[in-house]
This record gives sequence, C-alpha cells and structure tokens, in this order.
Amino acid sequence: MEQVYDIVKLSSIPIMLAKILTVAESPDSSRDELVKVIEHDQTLAARVLEMANTAQYGLTRKIMTLNSAISLMGFEAVKELAVTGTIFSELSQNSGDKITEFWSHSFEVARASVCIANITGLIRPDATFLAGLLHDIGRPILYQLFKDEYLAALEGSTDHIQDEDELYGASHADVGSWFADKCCFPEVLIMAIRLHHIPGAHVLDPNSYLLPVIYLADYVVSENSDGYGSDSISSPDHEKILKILGVESDGLERLREEVIEIKKHTAAYYK
Repeated sequence: MEQVYDIVKLSSIPIMLAKILTVAESPDSSRDELVKVIEHDQTLAARVLEMANTAQYGLTRKIMTLNSAISLMGFEAVKELAVTGTIFSELSQNSGDKITEFWSHSFEVARASVCIANITGLIRPDATFLAGLLHDIGRPILYQLFKDEYLAALEGSTDHIQDEDELYGASHADVGSWFADKCCFPEVLIMAIRLHHIPGAHVLDPNSYLLPVIYLADYVVSENSDGYGSDSISSPDHEKILKILGVESDGLERLREEVIEIKKHTAAYYK
C-alpha cells in the first residue's frame, strides 16, 4: 500500500487541471473564463467539441466553438469534461490505448448516473456526472504503476476490490479517493469514489444521494459486460439502495434500456 499511496501522494496535479479547478470552484466563474482556460489546451478543446457533437445530443448541426458547446451542454457538463479530460491526458501518457476501456466504462457510468437522477428526481443530474466519470479513476492510476501485471490480475478476477487489496494493499476505490483528496474535490465526491462498490451505512447519508446513484449506475452498466472496466459487485445493501432511490422494477428496466443506448454511443465515441 505504501508504494501506491506514495506515488499518488507525490504525483503532481497538472497545471491545466489546477487552473480548471480554480475556475470550477469559484461561484463567480463565467462561461468566458472557462473558455479561456480550455482554449489553452488544443487537445482538451478538441475533446470537448467532439463530445458536444456526439449522438446523444441529437443535433443536425455541427458545434464548432467552445461557447456553443457550453450553450448546448451546460457550464457544469463542459467543466466536468474539462476536468476529466485533463486527468485522462495525464494518465494516458505512455499508455497507448490500454486504458481506453476504463474510460469508456466511466463515461457510461456518468451518463447512467444522469439517467438515474432524471428517473428519481432526488438529485440534480449535473451533480452526478463528474462522480460517474471519476468513480474508477483509481484503475488507470494502478495501470500506470503496474502495467500489464494489473490487467492480467483483472482478467482472472471475480472480485476486483478484494484481489487488488490482496495484491497491492489498496483497491482502485482507495487509490481513486486518495487522488480525489489530493485534487481537493468535495468530500461527497471523494466518498462516492471510495465507497461506490460497498456503500454500507454511508448510503443512508440524508445530505446526499450521490453515493447510491453512483453505485447503481456502476452496477447496471457492468451487468452482462466484460473487460477490464466492468465489475458488477452487488452490495449486501443492494435492495435497500433501490428502496432509498425509489427505483422499482419498471424504473430499473427503463434504466437498463437507457444504458443499452449509452453503450452504443460510447462505443462509437471510443472506437
């Protein structure tokens, strides 16, 4: 565990991420300020524009500017994509396409969490997107550290959390929460990353529905899926979580149908 923790602790937060977080955390931030920050990173700007033009927004016209992207997607969504895009670029260095599967899974969970927010009406959809994108941030970090050894461990694993803990002294959920803490993300987001597989008593937190939403989004996206990104771990409190969210059989079926469409769009984007 010390090796993992020390590397996460000592790794530098990219300058661009620090700038984006500064804009994101300021209540006085404007669209123009966010555009100015993103414009300084051509790769990031292109990624945001690509996302704005994906099928889920159902547009017939091409989005050509960051201002238009923000108008379409909203300040929060673009901010979140900018944050995760910066992290993705940093963690993808020298990794080729190996971790694309992790990121496509995370994007699917982000979109599914928005669906759950819309179905339940218990939490603002834009409050769930970033947590979904970052819930598995520990996976690419572990891949960076251990490369193909880590992928090989996942291939034969039926319980990623337990096997990671045994091999490295920390799970991807632990590692992700340490990274999120280093980035000074809100505590509710850090908790969602740390506990998204095993929410336990924390799922009863009356101040936030974020943790149960991320748990359920991850669970449904991982159903009937394989590959490195998927890990459909059922919490002992699974039925309680459904009850807390007010998701009954028809709502669950609707969510599964939405996830099928999300997976189609994601496959096209990450191909």
